[in-house]
Amino acid sequence: MKYIIPATSYRRLTLLNKLFFATDRLSKKELLESIKSSLNTLNSDIAFLNERFPENMSHIIEEDGQVFLKVADDVNFDYLTAYMISTSDLFQLSLSIFGNSPLNVQEWAKLHFVSLASLYIKLKEVDTFLAQSRLILNTTPLQIQGNEINIRFFLFPPL
Repeated sequence: MKYIIPATSYRRLTLLNKLFFATDRLSKKELLESIKSSLNTLNSDIAFLNERFPENMSHIIEEDGQVFLKVADDVNFDYLTAYMISTSDLFQLSLSIFGNSPLNVQEWAKLHFVSLASLYIKLKEVDTFLAQSRLILNTTPLQIQGNEINIRFFLFPPL
């Protein structure tokens, strides 16, 4: 998964994983060592994850310098991962592209309440990823272009 999602998302998933499977509360120092980030980044990631997930599903709690994850009984780590990915801008962008949505960049940004600058950064990530499969991201309208065989292998890689 490390190679198919942006580094920021991977770091946040790693943080979520550490907290989900921890048997005891963890100090921020332990978390910083395991996810290899700064304290400001860790605090930002905690705030992001707390905003992303509904509080009755999952919430990161900080008490006395210790951090732990409070999770609903019927939620497992795979569900948290799927929820995080499915609510991301990149996933929504992918759905639009694969669904043959005839939107251009400006229309998509307006529809999904994303700034054009942020969207262009995400589009560059997608384009770089597609280039590895010899595919091109067209932005007017948003669609993937390339050889049919390359598109098929990109969408359904051989097992």
